[in-house]
Amino acid sequence: MGRYFERLQVVVGVLIGILLACVVDPHGRCIRGENDFAAFYAGARLAGTQDLYSPSAAHAIHREVLGKEMESVTFIRPPFYAWLLKPLAGLPYQRAYWLFQVVNLSSFVLAVWFLAGSYRELRCLALIFPPLIVGFVNGQDTLLLLGLSAGTLWLTQKRQDFAAGLVLSLCAIKPHLYVFVPLALVIQRRFRILSGAVVGTVVLALISLAGVGPAAFSDWIQALARDAVHPNLAFMANLRGLVTVLNGRLGLEIGLIAATSAMTLWMAWRSDAFDAAFAWCLLGGLLVSPHTYLQDCVLVLLIAPFTVLRSPSSLVKGLGVLAISPPVFLIALVGSPWTVLPPAMLLGGLMLAWWSTVSSGNQGVRIPRPVDSLAYSSPLEPGESVHRSGRPAHDNPAHTAIEVRHEPG
Repeated sequence: MGRYFERLQVVVGVLIGILLACVVDPHGRCIRGENDFAAFYAGARLAGTQDLYSPSAAHAIHREVLGKEMESVTFIRPPFYAWLLKPLAGLPYQRAYWLFQVVNLSSFVLAVWFLAGSYRELRCLALIFPPLIVGFVNGQDTLLLLGLSAGTLWLTQKRQDFAAGLVLSLCAIKPHLYVFVPLALVIQRRFRILSGAVVGTVVLALISLAGVGPAAFSDWIQALARDAVHPNLAFMANLRGLVTVLNGRLGLEIGLIAATSAMTLWMAWRSDAFDAAFAWCLLGGLLVSPHTYLQDCVLVLLIAPFTVLRSPSSLVKGLGVLAISPPVFLIALVGSPWTVLPPAMLLGGLMLAWWSTVSSGNQGVRIPRPVDSLAYSSPLEPGESVHRSGRPAHDNPAHTAIEVRHEPG
């Protein structure tokens, strides 16, 4: 009976998700592929050429495959991503588009399968999560990012840290969202993951050089500086969008970025597991990034189960439940000033969790490591001692967390 009810929930979730997609896209742009995928297809066609970031070259491809130009839809991702998308260039536009969408949906399904182990209700809520619908309708690849992020955590739980770092390096397709993650690796002393990420990044950088050499990077930076890259600032789901809606000044935005950065790193340092530190840094990246839209908030499906939903504070946990439920994001779709709700909620969750941690007054820093493996050991600083806490590490009863206590003297 329980499995039947779960399957019924999934079916209902899929139907509601389809209905929401029709509401978000009443003109059927998604069916025709008249969305951001046109930029990825143009990037695949132009990979290795000097026109990779040329708006006129992208518009010419738009006219060829869609019969119309899409003004602000041009390739702005790192050069290596165009090469990874290159196989799509050999397919007709519609086939390439639906293959891209299938890969993204498959990535989403695998991510939710993994995340549902930490928060069972996520399986149904994810299907009607507005950022998922918006990302799919807009032909974005944020579902792929969700899958790569979940894959990174899954590999760390399997003790495949170097492989986890390699997968993490692929998240460089949107590097601005992962700006704090390298610091999480250092803070949590996960140097094998860091080494894998470095190796993967070097390989991707070398791939980027294929065709036009170092000029690819300078062209990419110039493309990011174009005003058309950041349309409708009030619709951004970050601190920039929050300040824009509030008619704040640059000083307010800088102050919020500084405070958010400090709270993010504090939460990563105080986290009792790497997955929590990773998720807090991902939340901080969403907020401080100069380019975060509603579809990028699909990453909240990964962030919430490892952060606010684990909080002992009922207020923080309640905000976490709200963060993965549809109402806030659905209201934001109405437009400004309601677009302020997602970034305000994300910032509020971070602030409440930070305050809860600070006010708890704990002196120790719990760092879970399997005590039976030297692979996860790291030298202690002077004045530190190791104690078994008896608490499962990474929610795995086979692992026992240890506590590193800072002792006086």
